[in-house]
Amino acid sequence: MKGFSLLELIIAVSILLIVMGTISPAVVDYYSNYRMVSAQQDLVSVLRKAQALAMSNQYEEQYGVYIASSSFVVFRGSSYASRTSAFDDPVSYSAAITITGPTEIIFAQLSGRASATGTLMLSSGAYTRSAALNNEGRVEW
Repeated sequence: MKGFSLLELIIAVSILLIVMGTISPAVVDYYSNYRMVSAQQDLVSVLRKAQALAMSNQYEEQYGVYIASSSFVVFRGSSYASRTSAFDDPVSYSAAITITGPTEIIFAQLSGRASATGTLMLSSGAYTRSAALNNEGRVEW
């Protein structure tokens, strides 16, 4: 007879299930951590981009970042409410991440000084990350 017996298949599938059950929490944990690190890096990147645009005095306007429920938006104007929405540059992040801290940060023309200071806390489950912004516009993470 050629092939596998039913007993051999049951044993092979059982071993596979045990291995998958052991590995899957580590994979989920890795993905959750990756999602947080990625969101933190995106946040720092959009903050620095808005500051660089303001410091270069592009279009002779201020630039800022608005933190929405699932995206960071780099905008042109003195506030998010009065911005020119055609120039918005959104960067999305996972809706499972909660961000606390200032929701609108405006960078002054030429100096790049930030209108809001403080720590932006990103959290999702057991993971937390932060990015601190001082009045000079320096971002520490």
